[in-house]
Amino acid sequence: NLDRVSGLGEWSTRKLPTPGYAFCLPDLERLAPDFRNFLEKDLIETPTQRRLEASKHLNWWHQYGQKLYPLSTTGDGNCLMHAASLGMWGLHDRQLTLREALYEMLKRGSRRSALWRRWKWAEHHANQASGLSLTLSDEEWMQEWNGIVALASPVPRRTDDSSSDSTDQIYESLEAIHVFALSHVLKRPIIVVSDTVLRNAKG
Repeated sequence: NLDRVSGLGEWSTRKLPTPGYAFCLPDLERLAPDFRNFLEKDLIETPTQRRLEASKHLNWWHQYGQKLYPLSTTGDGNCLMHAASLGMWGLHDRQLTLREALYEMLKRGSRRSALWRRWKWAEHHANQASGLSLTLSDEEWMQEWNGIVALASPVPRRTDDSSSDSTDQIYESLEAIHVFALSHVLKRPIIVVSDTVLRNAKG
């Protein structure tokens, strides 16, 4: 858990454990077939793995090195944090430890101004590359940035579906700048290999 900074009412990311190692699955080929199938079904996103391997985005290097697996995460909007947590500690970020650390860094962290400038620069160049002749005022840029920061909030998203009996908590999906910021929180690189199919908690 993150430690509270006394008197400041904010999270300190200085105590966030950032291991220099990664979670590795055991050699599944050595396990009994039934047990291996059970583990693969529960831990690995097999359809995603097949698509990424078929498109040569994943494990094209397998004959030269270790194979990578896309691990299953819940589609609750917090999948980036779940994936990072699984990669380091082997468990999901159900306590929102990483999401809270990311939100506090974007909201009050010492690097927030540098992240804001990097995001604004990237957005400006993306707009130019797509042919948009869009010019935003400083106030409009700040409104956009505040929206980006709000997306990282550890507070669940409000749903308008009052007929649903589900107690599942859904969080806002995150964007590329959040991946970049999380890599600074964790002090390690994050490489995203993604599928083209978006999924939520219901599939």
